[in-house]
Amino acid sequence: MEEIWMNACRKLEISDDIARTWYEKIRRKMVQGSGRFYHNWDELLLRKKDYLDEMSSPSATILFAVFFQYYEFDGKRNCVEKNCEAFQEFCSEAGLKDENIIKLTKKLLGDESIDTLPGYDEEINLLQDLDLLVLGSPPEEYNRYRELLRKEYSHLDDASYKKMRLKVLETFLMIPTIFATNDFQSKFEETARKNIIKEIEELKN
Repeated sequence: MEEIWMNACRKLEISDDIARTWYEKIRRKMVQGSGRFYHNWDELLLRKKDYLDEMSSPSATILFAVFFQYYEFDGKRNCVEKNCEAFQEFCSEAGLKDENIIKLTKKLLGDESIDTLPGYDEEINLLQDLDLLVLGSPPEEYNRYRELLRKEYSHLDDASYKKMRLKVLETFLMIPTIFATNDFQSKFEETARKNIIKEIEELKN
């Protein structure tokens, strides 16, 4: 992931010192954060590495969104504002003044105050597919994900968690495709639906 991050920063003429400092800052934040059983560096971010590597030239906005999407994470509350603030702090220190990159990244991070920008629809589809990769993982990996996710919502009793989780899973099955991009659909859609159907059955038992 370091090489991916550094290459993106170099293309924007961000100094290696600042880029490397922020890479380590993000990594430490996602490793050390309390309550990050799944939404952490190893379980979530590194899962996306192979697919970012395969992309011939991933955009800076996608990469920045991937790195800052869960910079702050709390299962009890929305952290969009804090993550946008962290990204803005990075931009300030890095001297990044490209408003298109800054606004599009913040929009991808969930800032609803920003109007939809050119390229947003395509990039949000890819960002969301990267985030949903785990749904199409082999059964043993999926079961691990389920266990770790449940720990992140330990503040909920079993009945409340099951109700919330069932709502999410059943919504996935109601839409025509879970994954928005053709590549992810062909690779993961079938397995994802099987995993979700099995989890729903177990939650209802």
